[in-house]
Amino acid sequence: MFVGDVQITPVDMQRARLQAVAKRAVLEGSEWLTAPQIGELAKLGTANPVGTVSRWKAQKRIFSIRRFEREYYPRYGLGDDFHPLPALKEAIHVLDGWGGERLAAWFESRSGFLGGQRPREILALEPTKVLSAARDAAEAELAG
Repeated sequence: MFVGDVQITPVDMQRARLQAVAKRAVLEGSEWLTAPQIGELAKLGTANPVGTVSRWKAQKRIFSIRRFEREYYPRYGLGDDFHPLPALKEAIHVLDGWGGERLAAWFESRSGFLGGQRPREILALEPTKVLSAARDAAEAELAG
């Protein structure tokens, strides 16, 4: 099997399968909301609720993933008032340069640093622990 002049190896196929499983886990493991849904739930008014959510993303207070040409935002990153949790902004800052899919995968992955819990599971309850785990992940990446 060839793609252009590059042969697909069994390792490539396994990597693709694992990536598909990881993407499915991210999507199925959490509730994902669109900007209009957040606007309604957060009672952002009728002027430009989508613009407010977009501004939150630009300010790195929240992140999104793209699916079927739409942006989806993680419910776990929002408080009871459906506004971004301050700890999410801090985690995004610590994991600087990580795209939405990578952030989503990190929040979905079980962490030995967190005793086997997923960062998304305790973000609202124990933000300090999640931020320590994010710092650990960022340092591990720098170390190579």
